[in-house]
Amino acid sequence: MLGFTSILLQRDVTDEQRREYLAIIEAQARWLGALVNDFLDVQHLEEGKLSIAKELVDIGSVVREQSELFAGRARSTCSTSRCRRRPCPCAVI
Repeated sequence: MLGFTSILLQRDVTDEQRREYLAIIEAQARWLGALVNDFLDVQHLEEGKLSIAKELVDIGSVVREQSELFAGRARSTCSTSRCRRRPCPCAVI
């Protein structure tokens, strides 16, 4: 996130690039927030303040959701010069 904010502070960034970088920063901030919440959940589990309940889960929707999350991140770090075909194979999970 810090790298993208440094780029945004430069004056020669186009509006399109600025929107793209802001979207990446937002996604990474959400991911970081989720990670902090996960750590807090673990702490609450250890303290007995939170319980786990069994329930049915649609694994297909979970996989799709996670694939979308990581595909965006993979696309942002994938060099298209390394990709010989479309879509970039490093963006496929």
